[in-house]
Amino acid sequence: MAEPITAAQLIYGNVEVEQSPRRRRGFQTLYYTREALNTSEVLKLESYLTHESRGHPGQRQIFTRTATNKPVVARFVPLSGADKFGRAGRYFAHALIFNDAEFERLDCDPFAVLGPGDGPFFPTLEAAIAAGRFEDGDIPPARFAPAVRDTRAGSGPWEQWPDLEPLRAVLLAASQAAKVRAERRTIALRGSPEAVTAFLEALFALLPPPVRRECTFDNYASERMIDKLGYWAVGLPEPPPRRPTLWAFALDNPGFSPSLPLHPENGFERSFWEVLGDTSLPAADRLGTLGPAYQLSQALEERDLARAERIDPARVSRFLETNASRCDAILRDRLREVVGQGPPGWLEKFARLWVRDQAQSRIGHLYPKVRVVPEYGGARPPLWLGFGHEPLNAPTPPAHQECR
Repeated sequence: MAEPITAAQLIYGNVEVEQSPRRRRGFQTLYYTREALNTSEVLKLESYLTHESRGHPGQRQIFTRTATNKPVVARFVPLSGADKFGRAGRYFAHALIFNDAEFERLDCDPFAVLGPGDGPFFPTLEAAIAAGRFEDGDIPPARFAPAVRDTRAGSGPWEQWPDLEPLRAVLLAASQAAKVRAERRTIALRGSPEAVTAFLEALFALLPPPVRRECTFDNYASERMIDKLGYWAVGLPEPPPRRPTLWAFALDNPGFSPSLPLHPENGFERSFWEVLGDTSLPAADRLGTLGPAYQLSQALEERDLARAERIDPARVSRFLETNASRCDAILRDRLREVVGQGPPGWLEKFARLWVRDQAQSRIGHLYPKVRVVPEYGGARPPLWLGFGHEPLNAPTPPAHQECR
């Protein structure tokens, strides 16, 4: 049996004096794992765990990072009744904070934590209070088994969409999530918290683990806090306000408004952009190319072609076709590393010879050989020898001359 996942914890909520280790009422951090979190991390998490949206936060879930870049997954639990001042909307939030190694064991998937049921989260405030040390506000790390996820490519809300064009745009925004967040942009997903959660869960099943790390989200966000907290995507039940920093995407009428100003920038993005746009293929087949395309892109950039050995050759071929210029540049760089600078024009000549040899080994058997009569050299060249070479300097045989 695999070792349990370990994560630091933080409990935040609106409590009365008798429920507070600090002996004060109101919103506050009740407990946190003191051996794993510092004060700046706690203060940053409090800003994420404050709920300012209209409506109840009971369905709110977030995936974010601490001030020191540790992955955080949190769930909000509603509390019944009002506080002593008659204010409704009470809740507590339970956050799990991971180091990079533990989060990678989850394949960087927050929905492996936010699975069905309570999972590693406390179901009640009483259970959360009982788990910590009231005298000093400390709470030990959580230890749990991750939820089992169905990550079959293709299943998701887009199965009901007319085409995959909107999904293609969302995938491009996800692949460039670090850039989107660095430019302080946010994807605003319009829909109920349930619809936003279902969409994000299905989307994360498609994404390669390293891409998931950057796609932070809040499925039920406060409009006032969107720009301050820097999520990649937020869920908004109502149409989002018109802001230059927001790219709105309606789940009930899929598409971005305005159009997404992003373009494919690497091998992975160029590959899935072309394949998802190929309507001659079934949707499931197109979506099934995402994982292999990412592996091939990493293999190409890291010069580790052993990664590609277990991938379907047809997908490898399609990937190379969509990234021909990048492959050519890497080949030339690698040749310079191995052979050195060399005389002028040597690299181009070598590349032509390499292409000829590859073509001969792959398709040479499809072309017959001919023997030229002695008057014209007596050679036996393949008909396609000129591929990648200068033309042969040989006279044209008379029409009556026999070739055998």
